[in-house]
Amino acid sequence: MRAAQYQPGKTRLVLKKDHARPSAGPGQVLLKVAACGVCHSDIMFIDGKVLPIPLVLGHEISGHVVEMGEGVSQSIKKGGLYAVLSITPSAKSYHGLPALFDSPGASYDGGFAEYVLIKEDQLVPVPEGVSAEFAAVAADAGINAYKFVVRAGQIDGKRPTSVLVLGVGGLGHQAVSIAAHFNATVYACDSKPEARELALKLGAKEAFSPEELAKKIEEGFT
Repeated sequence: MRAAQYQPGKTRLVLKKDHARPSAGPGQVLLKVAACGVCHSDIMFIDGKVLPIPLVLGHEISGHVVEMGEGVSQSIKKGGLYAVLSITPSAKSYHGLPALFDSPGASYDGGFAEYVLIKEDQLVPVPEGVSAEFAAVAADAGINAYKFVVRAGQIDGKRPTSVLVLGVGGLGHQAVSIAAHFNATVYACDSKPEARELALKLGAKEAFSPEELAKKIEEGFT
């Protein structure tokens, strides 16, 4: 199968056309990859700052089940579309590393390939009408943005709340959207005009440049 592999010392992924297709073992599910997002951590890996071994990157994954190993629950449906939780609350380290580094694309081959092996407890069925691309990113970046807004920020729509999102990038634009969904008054700050425009489209009341925000704060903005 084709796979894009990180190799130490190289600043670009190596496209392999003959990478071995894995088979599902006990408790594992083989997915045919439908979509895989590019996370900032993938860029960090490619920069050679973390991984000492060749590895197929990609942990923002969705795909269709094509093979199930022994002991996999009958609730997992062959052909079904699933998103992958690369890090789960019950994650156990295979190599004595933090859970982040016991996930696909960080300690074993990930989703920049035609097929990927996933543990059963990492699978989340994708609701009908949700695209594979959206599901793949939602299971990592989307969850992080939700955690920042709803859990850390305690924005739940039950009381009037204002929130300032600093940086309308990969996570920030999702934070704006989620906070607006929960009826918060959302302000955003980014140096890029197009990012500020996106924030307004996603529900922000106002979007500032850093200079504008500094002036607002001097004027008493809270």
